[in-house]
Amino acid sequence: SGDGQFFKEKVGVDLRFRRLAVSGGLTVNTATNDVELSTTAPQPPTTETLHTSNFTAVNFRLHQVNTTSAAITVTPPSSPAIGDRFAVVDARLTAASNNITISFGSQLIYGQNDTYVINVNGGYAEFIYMGTSTGWVATKG
Repeated sequence: SGDGQFFKEKVGVDLRFRRLAVSGGLTVNTATNDVELSTTAPQPPTTETLHTSNFTAVNFRLHQVNTTSAAITVTPPSSPAIGDRFAVVDARLTAASNNITISFGSQLIYGQNDTYVINVNGGYAEFIYMGTSTGWVATKG
């Protein structure tokens, strides 16, 4: 794709590529032995202003949290759907003194009624919703 540097070698059912650019779906044309690969990359959370008090997270956002003055509690988005996600980061490196608590309330985390605490300076966690039985899971952090 792009600069003409694409090379393929068919060995059995394996394909070997020198360079491969992917940007949408996958198409295999067996009549001409053409292979087109593409994908839609997941979009990273967008960034917003610093939170300095308790707040409710928004889907697909990276929430920067400033706990310089006090601990902060984050509530996950309400009515989540499978695949929803949000992230929280200690933007001022003070979570060891003033923790960031993600309070799931009636929602579950790892199938339990529990909280998730970021208590290290510079801590980060991303959460993805897996459904009503599992609830949220931390995918990073």
